[in-house]
Amino acid sequence: MSPSQFQELPDKMMVLVNKLCNHFEKSWQANKRPQAEAYLKKVPEEVRPILLQELIPIEVDYRERNGEEINLSELVARFPGSDRASLEELLDTRVVHQTELMPATSSGQVYAEATPPEELGDYRILEKLGRGGMGTVFKAIHKRMDRVVALKILHPQIQADAEFQKRFDREVRTAASLNHPHIVTALDAREDEGLLYFVTEYIKGSDLQSYVANHGPLPLLTAVDCILQTAQGLEYAHGLGIIHRDIKPANLLRDEQGTIKILDMGLARLISAANEEREENSALTSTGLVMGTVTYMSPEQARSTRDAGPASDVYSLGCTLFYLLHGRPPFLGRTAVETILSHANEPIPRLLDAPSLNIEGSLRREFERLFQRMLAKDEAKRIGTMQELIVELDRLQSRVAAIETETEVIAYSSASHNEISKGTKTLLASLVIFVFAASMIGFLYWRSQNGDGESMVDADPPATVRPAVVEASAASARPVATTTTAGYPGLSFNGNSSYVEIDDFPAPAEGPVTVEATVNVRTYQTANVVTLTGDRMTALFLSGDGRWGFARLEGTTSQLIQATEPAELNTTTHLAGIWTGEELRLFINGRQAETTPLEFELPPQTTPALYIGGCRPGALPHERFVNGDISRVRISTAAVHTSDYEIPAHLEPIDETIGLYLNSPVEGTTVTNVVDPDQYRGQIVNATPTVLSSEP
Repeated sequence: MSPSQFQELPDKMMVLVNKLCNHFEKSWQANKRPQAEAYLKKVPEEVRPILLQELIPIEVDYRERNGEEINLSELVARFPGSDRASLEELLDTRVVHQTELMPATSSGQVYAEATPPEELGDYRILEKLGRGGMGTVFKAIHKRMDRVVALKILHPQIQADAEFQKRFDREVRTAASLNHPHIVTALDAREDEGLLYFVTEYIKGSDLQSYVANHGPLPLLTAVDCILQTAQGLEYAHGLGIIHRDIKPANLLRDEQGTIKILDMGLARLISAANEEREENSALTSTGLVMGTVTYMSPEQARSTRDAGPASDVYSLGCTLFYLLHGRPPFLGRTAVETILSHANEPIPRLLDAPSLNIEGSLRREFERLFQRMLAKDEAKRIGTMQELIVELDRLQSRVAAIETETEVIAYSSASHNEISKGTKTLLASLVIFVFAASMIGFLYWRSQNGDGESMVDADPPATVRPAVVEASAASARPVATTTTAGYPGLSFNGNSSYVEIDDFPAPAEGPVTVEATVNVRTYQTANVVTLTGDRMTALFLSGDGRWGFARLEGTTSQLIQATEPAELNTTTHLAGIWTGEELRLFINGRQAETTPLEFELPPQTTPALYIGGCRPGALPHERFVNGDISRVRISTAAVHTSDYEIPAHLEPIDETIGLYLNSPVEGTTVTNVVDPDQYRGQIVNATPTVLSSEP
């Protein structure tokens, strides 16, 4: 925010903006993960751009401290009305705290960013590509050779470390000696104008973290192939005595041909060497050059960098495989410390625990055994070498490929049959229409010849014909949910960061409640479709094994049910969860579902709010996001359905309805409550407008 913009605000508004910024930062300090979108709603629309320019750098700062990455595409999706260039500038802004020590994050400290000149040594800077824990990456071109390269300028605080400088020349020579198709090639490393930088080959492609975040989890065969290629590159490096120590999806680049390239191999060795030296000469266990990302870090590496050997890279690779298949890491706490403790103490999750990973029998068991060995907490029980891992992955990859090939053949035959049937139906329909049209033309011609043609134009409608639009009764005079010609308007959720928050929605009251939603999910993952938080938390959810369910916290008792049949993917489904005041019921597409009880402890005393598609990070102990589309969300303080019912084409509020959302096309970043457009408005975070098919 430029000082002039802020100073031009009226005094009262200036005080309010300052107060909101202070509250926003204090909430981040308390790890409450406030959302900038909610704060923007507290000021007039014309002041929001000024407030946003102050809030974004604060959020970026604290998220990076927690080891999270924030990119421009996320900001553009969250703030669609903002100028892209301004958002990029805000992303580069860092809040510097001079009087307090910044805690180490999962990828190191939060470092100030070096500003490069237009030319650096033999290179001309073209554009910024990204920023990581160790440096900022630019696209550049060698002035004499006319070769495009990636140039990473190390953060000044890293360069200032004496142990780092001592090893720079020696270690970069080692990095340059690495020559493998799955390791990004180091081309140059030097110091110019007081800046240390690495130069590597420029790869056209995307890192795996960004790809999964934007497109969803990978198919099993693709994920295994990515891990196998990475293991081959690491086997080569391990043979030279080099341990990466920071394997994660963001450090694996996939080019346009599907080849995996490991990033930061040289820098990983360089920084870990400096860290080991400091550990040996100090009582401290960390220098601030924290090597590794805690989300993917082995238990022994979390204890000490010196304990990280080849098996640590195996562990990180296992965590990466889980992320590629589920869109989330296997262990994730609210803080870096909680995440480290989860790696050490929490049970290893199942790798294929989702019906979308449709592998059964002995092959499924072999995958689970391999994954358990990759993530074994005891290093002695873990797969110890990349060579052993490659053998296992290569064997399993071949078996999965054989299954998928067989499935494709069956699918092709079925599709061919359906196309023939579809063509036949289209031909018959065309013939019927032609015959009908010909008959009508003949009839009209006959009428015109008999003198009755004029009456068809001028005659009044018969008294028995009702108008097309009738006046609603007083009991149903509130707005009605609508469908478009294509289906139900709603929102699309990405499965890892998108949700709608209605932060002033009342907590669930004592007595009956019905939660309804129309949903189309793309993948099976544990997700909360609709959540009412508060002392009586109530949620409509999808379980990890792909079954719809409903939950209610009554007093200190958690009650949950889930359907016995799995949910259908990529299919519009109408859900209704009902708490009668005594028991839970679940209706799927208007029919009461057969259910079984589910053991799970719901969190007590959560802050009252209504969430759709997921929850604000920190609102609940676990993040559960929907990967799919949601429409027609209705909350009513009554048991609306007592028996099977027909799905209405138009959903409207009843007398007991307190909230009805996503019933008309969404515009902007808020959703409106049909019951009362001025009350309980919702904030959209990272979700985009869509239309669900009206055909189940």
